[in-house]
Amino acid sequence: MDSNPGTAGKLFALAALAVALCSPAPRAALAQGVPTPRRTPEPGTHSKWVGMTRAELFKKLGKPSQIVEYPDTGGQLLVYHLPDGRHYVFETGANGRVARAAQLR
Repeated sequence: MDSNPGTAGKLFALAALAVALCSPAPRAALAQGVPTPRRTPEPGTHSKWVGMTRAELFKKLGKPSQIVEYPDTGGQLLVYHLPDGRHYVFETGANGRVARAAQLR
């Protein structure tokens, strides 16, 4: 066991986040058109990705770190952890185009 008392809490928070991202409930809510809370995008940061095809995204950023299939909608969640420290999350529709994009810090 780790001697740092904060480590267990951090691991739990990371595990909870992973479960939340992979659970069907948020995907089902998105598929039904339920609005989700969003941050206001920084100008020129995220809008350039919306509408881009998966092939264009792969050409610009390479292979995603993680891909989560959405069988109920036919879309995907693409997660990128880039070596320069940037983190992106993209949601594609069944047509393979980016519907939503976010940069995490």
